[in-house]
Amino acid sequence: MFNAAAPTRAITTANTSDRLHALVDRIAAGDRVAFRRLYTLLAMRVWRDAIRALPRALDARAVMRSTFVEVWHMARHHVDEAGIDSRAWIAAITDRRAKERLRTTDTASPLLDDHDSHTLRELSALLGRRPRNDRGSRRAG
Repeated sequence: MFNAAAPTRAITTANTSDRLHALVDRIAAGDRVAFRRLYTLLAMRVWRDAIRALPRALDARAVMRSTFVEVWHMARHHVDEAGIDSRAWIAAITDRRAKERLRTTDTASPLLDDHDSHTLRELSALLGRRPRNDRGSRRAG
């Protein structure tokens, strides 16, 4: 019996991979529209990956933000590495950032809060948005 869905699924996955790689290529050239599209496509997936590894949603949001800021800054280096899947590259960044976050959240730190605030401002600027204050910040007041 012929299953028409299997080839279509493979093509769709290949098309998505090609589309992500094309977006990363454009991001490497400084294209903020491509960055916004990549963010729209992957933000929820990156957040889900982070929330699985972290105990608090606030930490997962911080990891998601820092992942995308790193994608912006490192895209030109990723493009230079032929054969590297863009989704796997972003997932590896997320995983590393989540592990770093676990190590640094053992104690409340004003430096961590400052870093999170800076990352929020930088991501907001890249996306062309005004930064919103996080609810549930570690810092009192």
